[in-house]
Amino acid sequence: MKAASLFLSTRMLMPLFVLPLLPPTAANAAPPQKPAAGRIAAVAFSPDGKTLAAASTSGVIQLWDTTNGAAVGNWADLQTLICLAFSPDGKTLATASWEGGATLWDVQNASVRTVLRGHTDAIESIVFSADGRMLATASWDGTVKLWDVESGRCRQSIQGPGTQRAVAWSADGKTLAVGTSDSLRVLERSTGKEFFTFEGTNDIRSVDFSPDGKTLLMSYSGTQGCTVGLLDIATKRELLSVKAHKSRASCVKFSADGKQFATAGDNPTIQVWDAQSGQQLLALEGHTRSTFSVAFSPSGAMLASSGADGNARLWDIATGQERVVLKAQKSATVTPATIKLWKLGVGPDRATLLDVGAMAGVAISPDGKALATGSWQGTVTLWDMASGRERATLKAHD
Repeated sequence: MKAASLFLSTRMLMPLFVLPLLPPTAANAAPPQKPAAGRIAAVAFSPDGKTLAAASTSGVIQLWDTTNGAAVGNWADLQTLICLAFSPDGKTLATASWEGGATLWDVQNASVRTVLRGHTDAIESIVFSADGRMLATASWDGTVKLWDVESGRCRQSIQGPGTQRAVAWSADGKTLAVGTSDSLRVLERSTGKEFFTFEGTNDIRSVDFSPDGKTLLMSYSGTQGCTVGLLDIATKRELLSVKAHKSRASCVKFSADGKQFATAGDNPTIQVWDAQSGQQLLALEGHTRSTFSVAFSPSGAMLASSGADGNARLWDIATGQERVVLKAQKSATVTPATIKLWKLGVGPDRATLLDVGAMAGVAISPDGKALATGSWQGTVTLWDMASGRERATLKAHD
């Protein structure tokens, strides 16, 4: 019996995803259009408010110091990133992509902790439970999946109906709100049982629970166009609704005290609203194209926003003034990589394979005879496992 082989990289190994081609179904018959590169799709504050993280459709995760706007880190991902979230302790950052992959990152070490595999289409929403033990993802494949953060295992998969576009977790962890292509569903977390469905809504883009868990904020399309509404969970009644943006509000978020909420949408203006009266408090102008994401700082003093112009911005809530513009990077800094092979149980290196560029991922063939490495230059190199020699280099095409 041949000895097993172990492969390691001298730099962090990035996740590779092989996604099956699916036949058209109700859940994926109208797949989302792939976002253009160079956009900051989502922003999130760390729990202490000192760091802002941004996920780019170019596959770059950036971190900034919120006190001075200085860049403090950038990581590379192979995927078209759509959303991200900090864990409650700030040690883990979760990202999700158009390709259907989700990754848990160690913030301190800028390394991959866990890759979450299971979705087969774009993940448009990702959120941690309040205790940080679970993670929820909503996907165009028609499912909401609940993941164990420690093990990376999927603990529960909740099926449609329709496309699952948004998910929010109540503060006590007992309730999930799921926005779909045709309804808003409020579910019992432990069983997936539906408490109720809020009818008369279409294309729910974003949902968020108030800090006390009594109210749900949502954006949807109805007979009157784009609406942002506040729903009382106990009575199942809409408390108020406002007309925000032109035809789409892509993100809605409560402030930490629940007294305000912010919206981003299909125009460049970020809007801040009074959650009690529905009165618009601020119209923040600075972005030059449609906006995708908003996030309040934990203190409520700042608001972060991002959009199609490729920038993130920090705003002072008290004055409505722009504090700083944070520029998106088109790529992250990576270093050349080396692959080493060891025969398990034997000391010396079995073979050393020198990759020509910064390595993005590795995979061994099922028969153990070949190794494939992917580079950030868009090439895949095939290596002979026995000799360590290069077999062929495959170049990506558009």
